[in-house]
Amino acid sequence: VALMADDPALDLILGEPEPLDLGAVQMPFDDALLALRRAVRTEQIAPYIFPVISLNDRALRFGSAVPRMRVKSEAVPLTEKQLQIAREDTLFPRLDALMLSKCLEFLQQLPANSKLRAIFIPLSAQSLLSSATFPALVQTLEANGGLAEHVYLEFTQGAISELGEAGLGNLRMLGKLGYCFCLKEVTDWEQYGGAPLLG
Repeated sequence: VALMADDPALDLILGEPEPLDLGAVQMPFDDALLALRRAVRTEQIAPYIFPVISLNDRALRFGSAVPRMRVKSEAVPLTEKQLQIAREDTLFPRLDALMLSKCLEFLQQLPANSKLRAIFIPLSAQSLLSSATFPALVQTLEANGGLAEHVYLEFTQGAISELGEAGLGNLRMLGKLGYCFCLKEVTDWEQYGGAPLLG
């Protein structure tokens, strides 16, 4: 963090509560599901933005957003178990919408002299496939088109595999709005056969 102490974006990033490690916290499945549903319903979900430092000049260039939820007085990151629960309970569209709106608010607050170029914001396959929530996602991104160059919508390879032609069509629609994409957790480059993902 000291390497980036001269960037004013740190005042926004470091002003957020430090996430706690929930790895040792054991919560029954039903309790974890109820806690997650409650956090989403009451909008107690917020991004924690990890600063990413470029290797050449050790400066702040990007941020990577991960979801947290309020537990009592603390803000804790969602565990893999809770993310799996969200996936199975179709909570992701609402979770994604909260993350996206709050990351966009963060970008709007950035000082003009910040060197932070962009934030990686995760989106799920469910958000692209849901006919109930996708139009609202498009509306949000259209309304914030001026921030498009500062946003990378992030997908896992698994999520892309779930899309099918309809979901890929929706992904192309977001690309036409000027937003860039980031693919993570790639385990099989051969899946794409060398063809452009959105070609």
